[in-house]
Amino acid sequence: MYLADAIDSVSLLQAHRPAVSAGQVESKELPLAVGALKASTGHQVDCAGLMALLRGLASVRLGSHAAQPHIRQINPHLGSFDQPTSMMSTVAETLELCEPSLYSGVLARGFGGSTAYAATWGFGGPSGTPPQPSQAMDSALVFWPAGGGSLDASMRPQKAYMVVGTWCCWQNPVQMDLEGNGRYGFTMTLGENRWEQFQIWLDGDPARALHPLHAKAAMQTQVVGPDGGARGKNWLVDGRSGPLAGQPGDHYRLQLHIVGRWRMVTWEKLKQPSPGLSCDWPRGQYFLAASWSNWGLQEMVLDQSADGLFRVDVTLEKDEGEFQIVRNKDWLQVLYPAEDDAAKTAGPDDLDGGRCWKLAGNAGDSFRIQVQRVWKQGEDQCTVSWQKLRSGAGSSVSTAEKQLQEMPGGRCIFGLVGSWDNWCRPRAMTWDSAKSCWKGRLRVGETGEENFYILKDVADHQAIFPNCRNARPGSFHVVQGPGTNLHKLSWRISKKDGAEPGIECEVRLQLDEAGIKPKKLKVEML
Repeated sequence: MYLADAIDSVSLLQAHRPAVSAGQVESKELPLAVGALKASTGHQVDCAGLMALLRGLASVRLGSHAAQPHIRQINPHLGSFDQPTSMMSTVAETLELCEPSLYSGVLARGFGGSTAYAATWGFGGPSGTPPQPSQAMDSALVFWPAGGGSLDASMRPQKAYMVVGTWCCWQNPVQMDLEGNGRYGFTMTLGENRWEQFQIWLDGDPARALHPLHAKAAMQTQVVGPDGGARGKNWLVDGRSGPLAGQPGDHYRLQLHIVGRWRMVTWEKLKQPSPGLSCDWPRGQYFLAASWSNWGLQEMVLDQSADGLFRVDVTLEKDEGEFQIVRNKDWLQVLYPAEDDAAKTAGPDDLDGGRCWKLAGNAGDSFRIQVQRVWKQGEDQCTVSWQKLRSGAGSSVSTAEKQLQEMPGGRCIFGLVGSWDNWCRPRAMTWDSAKSCWKGRLRVGETGEENFYILKDVADHQAIFPNCRNARPGSFHVVQGPGTNLHKLSWRISKKDGAEPGIECEVRLQLDEAGIKPKKLKVEML
């Protein structure tokens, strides 16, 4: 049996590492990790091959090769084949993979003498991590009513706990009331969406936010922070259904409980209106986000001719276009066509899945787009409509359109997608004919770092991205695309590159002569 194992190992070396086998490359520069399943799991009989395959897939996913238990020495028969054996020394320790993808082989021998070998390929890499825990996988113990321990001074506010959320457009946080016994409260008025999201900021500082582990968290889930990594991780008060269902104008009491080092956030619907608070709710503002403006937000004006009516006049800069409507400049509150019936309006929420209204027309055509949202008989009635105002026949082509026509590769647009808005919408880039590149700007947030990649024509299948995670613009890497960014690879700007909170950066993308393939990406601090 020892001889058979040695033959198998040498065969693998000669097949997968011919340069090492021929002595042309040192084995330490190109290791071949070999391991045995039975030492870890025992003999799985009919499932042995499947278990070995799963182990290989796990190595790809986690970006490492697991250590081989119970190993004492290298098979002495390996020396009989005049082959380097140091390639097998890595199995005694965990080996971190240096590439984002790798091949993994599974060898199995049947009782009848049949031998099978499967070569698989996967994409994971050294920064591959297990899936993030969902709400059901949160820590079993998130709060202990009897207390215990104490919060470090860095985890307590100097002045007050302050709450901020969708009802105030994430601006002007409000101090929570001290109710006693380590409990702080704030009364919130439910808006026309019948849901609200919120965080708690220490002293009103977004870089010291208390937040849940994941987006749209329910009450009584683990409280994380204070830190600046809270973007998109909010508590959700949902009044659309369930025991806490409500109508616009209903009041909810948000509470932060602190006992020793334990913290918990809860809320309840108040049966009676809170004294001193109006049951009226603030109406939202609405903004147009459209492809012809590179998904920038254009404010819609309130039309006094009808209740809850907003409108905006637009002119197409090229044939046809797509648009959505955003409430309060918040990409968590998007209006879009319903999936089952495009004539109906869905939202506002962040579940649009890229669905947009289509505006059929020619370059230069002018349209009026309207949204009307009213509450009637306890129902939210929202309609989106548009009408053509005039034809663009004979109209002059805009400067932006002329630039698009002059660019290599014909008409196309590029946009930055990044962590500053939780990867929600592209930020338009413009063509710089003097420097022959696309350029766009971003501002570094409170954490001192931002990640981004680029979309062509606002299409997910035409992404431009690096070949590794968190690539630094000034370091060696390969710019890939346009294509589908399956693993959300992105560039990272951080303090190592001279970035500081609040600093503005300019991203420059150079394409090949045909204007199709990316050639180089640079970032300059302004």
